Amino acid sequence: MLEKENIAYEKEYFLCGYYYDFKISNILIEINPTITHNSTFGIFGKPKDKIYHETKTNIAIENGFRCIHVFDWDDSQKIVNLLKPREKVYARKCEIKEVDLDEARGYLNQYHLQGYARDSIRIGLYYNDELISIMTFGKPRYNKNYEYELIRYCSSKNILGGSNKLFSYFIDKYNPESILSYCDKSKFSG
Repeated sequence: MLEKENIAYEKEYFLCGYYYDFKISNILIEINPTITHNSTFGIFGKPKDKIYHETKTNIAIENGFRCIHVFDWDDSQKIVNLLKPREKVYARKCEIKEVDLDEARGYLNQYHLQGYARDSIRIGLYYNDELISIMTFGKPRYNKNYEYELIRYCSSKNILGGSNKLFSYFIDKYNPESILSYCDKSKFSG
């Protein structure tokens, strides 16, 4: 799949006593099939230590790399899309608009690794009338001690200053008392 997308990579990159399946620029990729990368049973030997994947992520970060873990349930095309070069756009050239539910759902299902999640506020950046980034907010799903949760953020282009522009708009318009967000550390650093 990487060859098909013309993404140059190195196989079996060794770092601090661990092998990573692929190295693409400053990103280390770990392919984690359930059959060999779980912590409860071992088909081909002992199960993985419960912090095995976290350890590999931390080693990568400490050495200046980003680490992406790919599991069976991940959409491999969305992972490949993260690795492809993207057009650069400056946020100052974008217009901010509130996004309707249908457009937000379609955009998030296409570009966000986890797809759409229920929200109540959807703010988008538009470039030449095309939605190129979105940030969504709603009531916190897991921790009710906060007023809002930043539920989703993604972009289809490399937008310099995009997340700051969207978040600042939300702060200015909705004047929240508190905001909570989560990061999938198996893909991003937060």
